[in-house]
Amino acid sequence: MIDFIKKQSLFIYVCLAIALLHALVLSQVLPIAWYYLLIDGIVQACFYIAFDWLIKRVMNYGNMDALPVFQRIINCTVLGVVLTALILLCSYLLFDIVFCTIDKESIFKLLWVKFYSGIFIYWIVVNHVYYHNRESEDSEEEGEKITEEPITAHDIEILERVAIKNGKKIDVILVPNIFYIQADGDYVQIYTAEGRFMKEETMKFFQEHLPADMFVRVHRSYIVNVEKIQRIDNYEKQTQLIILKNGEKLKASAAGYKRLKLVLNL
Repeated sequence: MIDFIKKQSLFIYVCLAIALLHALVLSQVLPIAWYYLLIDGIVQACFYIAFDWLIKRVMNYGNMDALPVFQRIINCTVLGVVLTALILLCSYLLFDIVFCTIDKESIFKLLWVKFYSGIFIYWIVVNHVYYHNRESEDSEEEGEKITEEPITAHDIEILERVAIKNGKKIDVILVPNIFYIQADGDYVQIYTAEGRFMKEETMKFFQEHLPADMFVRVHRSYIVNVEKIQRIDNYEKQTQLIILKNGEKLKASAAGYKRLKLVLNL
């Protein structure tokens, strides 16, 4: 939690600054005390901080980049409607129940202002997350171009199966049955025809210990089994879309696609 706050410190400061500005400006045009508006602004800022975290999870682990642009816009719009509705409902309850001395007319004027400002701030948050992810990918690809070296097989055990403890039982997954592996913080998600399995391990470990002629790290978040690939489509500039035999779609970075072509002898 502390690491999360440190990483989000600039964003938190911006949200708090917006909350203060929100209070100072609206207190001049609405008959509501500035300190009530400040509390409301801080609550709204907390929603945006939480949403910033949520949308990063959706973009990173929901494979959002693999969707068509129109579908991405629809998904972001739906998330925006839900977020805005939650903020307006929370503000209404805050002023109508907690600060019950404020008249209904002033509350509804405030909600209209928050509705329009909320849409604007929401798209700022989405752009912040989207371009932050793009910059992270670009910087990683640059790092890969400079530091990437072939991994030698010396003293490295190549996995034939992966054992995953699941409560009181242990699931054993044969390596050829894996479709792809996805990064998930300090864990990875292993996808097979039987479902998804979580294991506490790093992507680097699997990149080094899976058969190099079968598994390729095509993206900072994905290691794919080349035998499960159905086709590869052009997607955006310097990126390709990998369609697997189970219908799932994964984005390949420029560096990842270069590695994939070597394994496929393209």
